[in-house]
Amino acid sequence: GETFPNEIDSTIVASTVAETKQLLANITKEQISQYPVLNDPSKLNAMKFMSLLMLYAVAHKPSLMPIVSNRMIKLSFNFGFCDDSLLGLAMAAYGIVNFGNDIMAGYRVGKVAESLIEESQSKQTLRNRLVTVWYGHSRMFVEPIQASREKFIELYNQSM
Repeated sequence: GETFPNEIDSTIVASTVAETKQLLANITKEQISQYPVLNDPSKLNAMKFMSLLMLYAVAHKPSLMPIVSNRMIKLSFNFGFCDDSLLGLAMAAYGIVNFGNDIMAGYRVGKVAESLIEESQSKQTLRNRLVTVWYGHSRMFVEPIQASREKFIELYNQSM
Protein backbone atom coordinates (compact mmCIF):
# COMPACT_ATOMS: atom_id res chain seq x y z
CA GLY A 1 0.00 0.00 0.00
CA GLU A 2 0.84 3.65 -0.15
CA THR A 3 1.58 5.68 2.95
CA PHE A 4 1.13 9.38 3.53
CA PRO A 5 2.20 11.74 6.32
CA ASN A 6 -0.13 11.85 9.31
CA GLU A 7 0.20 15.62 9.55
CA ILE A 8 0.43 17.85 6.51
CA ASP A 9 1.90 21.30 6.97
CA SER A 10 2.79 24.05 4.52
CA THR A 11 6.45 22.94 4.39
CA ILE A 12 5.51 19.44 3.23
CA VAL A 13 3.06 20.84 0.68
CA ALA A 14 5.59 23.35 -0.68
CA SER A 15 8.37 20.77 -1.06
CA THR A 16 5.99 18.28 -2.68
CA VAL A 17 4.71 20.86 -5.17
CA ALA A 18 8.30 21.83 -6.02
CA GLU A 19 9.17 18.18 -6.60
CA THR A 20 6.09 17.63 -8.77
CA LYS A 21 6.87 20.75 -10.77
CA GLN A 22 10.40 19.43 -11.35
CA LEU A 23 9.10 15.99 -12.40
CA LEU A 24 6.72 17.55 -14.92
CA ALA A 25 8.87 20.50 -16.02
CA ASN A 26 9.11 19.50 -19.68
CA ILE A 27 6.54 16.72 -19.92
CA THR A 28 4.65 16.41 -23.17
CA LYS A 29 1.71 14.40 -24.35
CA GLU A 30 4.05 12.48 -26.64
CA GLN A 31 6.37 11.53 -23.78
CA ILE A 32 3.51 10.24 -21.67
CA SER A 33 2.20 8.25 -24.63
CA GLN A 34 5.54 6.40 -24.71
CA TYR A 35 5.12 5.03 -21.19
CA PRO A 36 3.72 1.51 -20.82
CA VAL A 37 0.17 0.86 -19.69
CA LEU A 38 -0.13 0.17 -15.97
CA ASN A 39 -1.15 -3.48 -15.55
CA ASP A 40 -0.23 -4.31 -11.95
CA PRO A 41 -3.58 -4.91 -10.17
CA SER A 42 -2.39 -3.60 -6.79
CA LYS A 43 -0.99 -0.42 -8.37
CA LEU A 44 -4.20 0.04 -10.40
CA ASN A 45 -6.22 -0.22 -7.17
CA ALA A 46 -3.92 2.26 -5.46
CA MET A 47 -4.31 4.70 -8.37
CA LYS A 48 -8.11 4.31 -8.34
CA PHE A 49 -8.23 4.88 -4.59
CA MET A 50 -5.99 7.97 -4.80
CA SER A 51 -8.00 9.49 -7.66
CA LEU A 52 -11.21 9.06 -5.64
CA LEU A 53 -9.50 10.42 -2.53
CA MET A 54 -8.58 13.59 -4.41
CA LEU A 55 -12.17 14.23 -5.40
CA TYR A 56 -13.04 14.47 -1.71
CA ALA A 57 -9.85 16.33 -0.82
CA VAL A 58 -10.85 19.20 -3.13
CA ALA A 59 -13.61 20.16 -0.71
CA HIS A 60 -12.36 18.87 2.62
CA LYS A 61 -8.54 18.92 2.68
CA PRO A 62 -7.08 20.65 -0.40
CA SER A 63 -3.54 20.49 1.00
CA LEU A 64 -3.68 16.71 0.54
CA MET A 65 -4.10 17.03 -3.24
CA PRO A 66 -0.49 17.93 -4.12
CA ILE A 67 0.80 15.04 -2.01
CA VAL A 68 -1.54 12.46 -3.52
CA SER A 69 -1.06 13.71 -7.09
CA ASN A 70 2.72 13.60 -6.61
CA ARG A 71 2.47 9.96 -5.54
CA MET A 72 0.25 9.16 -8.52
CA ILE A 73 2.75 10.73 -10.90
CA LYS A 74 5.66 8.82 -9.40
CA LEU A 75 3.75 5.54 -9.59
CA SER A 76 2.87 6.26 -13.21
CA PHE A 77 6.46 7.03 -14.17
CA ASN A 78 7.68 3.89 -12.41
CA PHE A 79 4.97 1.36 -13.33
CA GLY A 80 3.03 2.78 -16.28
CA PHE A 81 0.10 5.07 -16.99
CA CYS A 82 -3.63 4.43 -16.64
CA ASP A 83 -6.74 6.60 -16.83
CA ASP A 84 -6.31 7.62 -13.20
CA SER A 85 -2.78 8.81 -14.01
CA LEU A 86 -4.35 11.47 -16.20
CA LEU A 87 -6.44 12.69 -13.29
CA GLY A 88 -3.26 12.72 -11.22
CA LEU A 89 -1.69 15.00 -13.83
CA ALA A 90 -4.67 17.35 -13.73
CA MET A 91 -4.59 17.40 -9.95
CA ALA A 92 -0.86 18.10 -10.08
CA ALA A 93 -1.66 21.09 -12.29
CA TYR A 94 -4.09 22.28 -9.62
CA GLY A 95 -1.37 21.95 -6.99
CA ILE A 96 1.20 23.81 -9.07
CA VAL A 97 -1.24 26.66 -9.71
CA ASN A 98 -2.87 26.93 -6.30
CA PHE A 99 -0.06 25.90 -3.92
CA GLY A 100 3.03 26.58 -6.03
CA ASN A 101 1.79 29.91 -7.39
CA ASP A 102 3.08 29.07 -10.87
CA ILE A 103 0.09 29.58 -13.10
CA MET A 104 1.81 28.95 -16.44
CA ALA A 105 3.59 25.75 -15.32
CA GLY A 106 0.35 24.38 -13.89
CA TYR A 107 -1.59 25.42 -16.96
CA ARG A 108 0.87 23.63 -19.24
CA VAL A 109 0.59 20.39 -17.22
CA GLY A 110 -3.20 20.72 -17.15
CA LYS A 111 -3.36 21.16 -20.91
CA VAL A 112 -1.28 17.98 -21.36
CA ALA A 113 -3.71 16.12 -19.07
CA GLU A 114 -6.74 17.57 -20.84
CA SER A 115 -5.36 16.59 -24.24
CA LEU A 116 -4.66 13.01 -23.13
CA ILE A 117 -8.10 12.74 -21.56
CA GLU A 118 -9.72 13.86 -24.82
CA GLU A 119 -7.96 10.95 -26.58
CA SER A 120 -8.86 8.38 -23.92
CA GLN A 121 -11.52 5.74 -24.45
CA SER A 122 -12.79 6.70 -21.00
CA LYS A 123 -12.95 10.39 -21.83
CA GLN A 124 -16.59 10.82 -20.76
CA THR A 125 -15.93 9.59 -17.23
CA LEU A 126 -12.58 11.33 -16.93
CA ARG A 127 -13.90 14.68 -18.14
CA ASN A 128 -16.72 14.61 -15.61
CA ARG A 129 -14.27 13.87 -12.78
CA LEU A 130 -11.95 16.60 -14.00
CA VAL A 131 -14.47 19.38 -14.44
CA THR A 132 -14.28 21.12 -11.07
CA VAL A 133 -10.55 20.96 -10.49
CA TRP A 134 -9.29 21.76 -13.97
CA TYR A 135 -12.02 23.90 -15.47
CA GLY A 136 -13.14 25.52 -12.21
CA HIS A 137 -9.89 26.05 -10.31
CA SER A 138 -6.88 26.05 -12.65
CA ARG A 139 -7.65 26.73 -16.30
CA MET A 140 -9.52 29.94 -15.53
CA PHE A 141 -6.30 31.69 -14.51
CA VAL A 142 -5.18 31.71 -18.15
CA GLU A 143 -8.23 31.28 -20.35
CA PRO A 144 -11.35 33.42 -20.16
CA ILE A 145 -13.88 32.17 -17.62
CA GLN A 146 -16.37 31.86 -20.47
CA ALA A 147 -14.31 28.99 -21.92
CA SER A 148 -14.76 27.05 -18.68
CA ARG A 149 -18.42 28.00 -18.44
CA GLU A 150 -19.06 26.48 -21.86
CA LYS A 151 -17.27 23.28 -20.78
CA PHE A 152 -19.40 23.03 -17.64
CA ILE A 153 -22.59 23.34 -19.72
CA GLU A 154 -21.32 20.83 -22.30
CA LEU A 155 -20.44 18.27 -19.64
CA TYR A 156 -23.74 18.82 -17.85
CA ASN A 157 -25.68 18.25 -21.06
CA GLN A 158 -23.67 15.12 -21.87
CA SER A 159 -24.46 13.63 -18.49
CA MET A 160 -28.22 14.07 -18.87
